[in-house]
Amino acid sequence: MSLRVENLESAVAVREHDDPASLCSELYPYQRQALAWMMEREKECLPRGGVLADEIGLGKTVEIISLILANRRPQQVRAPDAHSRATLIVSPQTIANQWVSEMQKHARDMRITSFPGSERCQMRLSELAAHDVILVTYEVLTKEVWRARFPNPRYPSLLTNLELWRVVLDEVQYAKGGRQAGKMVRMLKAVNRWAVSGTPMRPGFTGDLTQLLSFVCGTEWLEEQGWKSLVREIDRDPGRRQELVAKFKPLFLRRTKDAVHSQLGLPVQHSQSLYVSATLAERVLRESFVMRSALMLETASMGRGDDQGDATAVLGDDLLSTHLQLSSLSPSLWAQWGSKGSAGGAGKLV
Repeated sequence: MSLRVENLESAVAVREHDDPASLCSELYPYQRQALAWMMEREKECLPRGGVLADEIGLGKTVEIISLILANRRPQQVRAPDAHSRATLIVSPQTIANQWVSEMQKHARDMRITSFPGSERCQMRLSELAAHDVILVTYEVLTKEVWRARFPNPRYPSLLTNLELWRVVLDEVQYAKGGRQAGKMVRMLKAVNRWAVSGTPMRPGFTGDLTQLLSFVCGTEWLEEQGWKSLVREIDRDPGRRQELVAKFKPLFLRRTKDAVHSQLGLPVQHSQSLYVSATLAERVLRESFVMRSALMLETASMGRGDDQGDATAVLGDDLLSTHLQLSSLSPSLWAQWGSKGSAGGAGKLV
């Protein structure tokens, strides 16, 4: 079954939500529409949450910040320590600081903290729960999974003990497949769940869509909707694809720059594709590298447990993808990067 994220673009109502009072910036009309859509999904829809998939550069970060400011968790009298008003934002390490700077720039009166891992966190559970935003990286979640899966009363996993108001997975592709961070995400308790990415699924990969929906909706909800049987039916009869799109389209919001071009005032963009033929030496290098890569991954994952095998496969996939991209650009680049990596141990698959 072939699906593209563009097929799941949601038809958002024209209604716009007012800018939150604590927001220090002015939203574009399409961002106010996104805020209205997210507010509706959190207050009036089940499951509570969705997939925010606006094209890269349209300000998804500001849209999420606006949601945090506009829909805070109602205060409860004598709430337990684990009861939290916090939004947990999970992001790659490379953009964690960007979230901090964007919130400092666009929001007022927001309590923010970064979670370094249960073993390094100096706060009690109630202190952590009192924040408006908790930032954590996928790298930290990967380390937390063992603490969560094999709980120790003396060293509990603080994140899995929190009853969060909202979880936001930024660049959700980092939590896909057998990655440990993805397993940890499924253990988090939250009222509202959001997946955020400009490229949330690869064309033709139904597995990406299944994982996205399992993060947002939960596997039980998907089973109630007959997800697996519907996918199997569509595999047999591709003509029923629109049935799936219509059923799950309300969970997605995606706009492109072309769709909101008039609001942004950007100059017209033009693209041009230039094709370069590889030399015989480059083709031979690429084909031999692909064959050796497959053998390396198969050898590295043999004889290991499921979790360790998953981690090895992910590490190898990322490493070998980098090699393959460099070899496609130029054999000399691949040779230079590979020699440096091997010298420092980073270029080896162990």
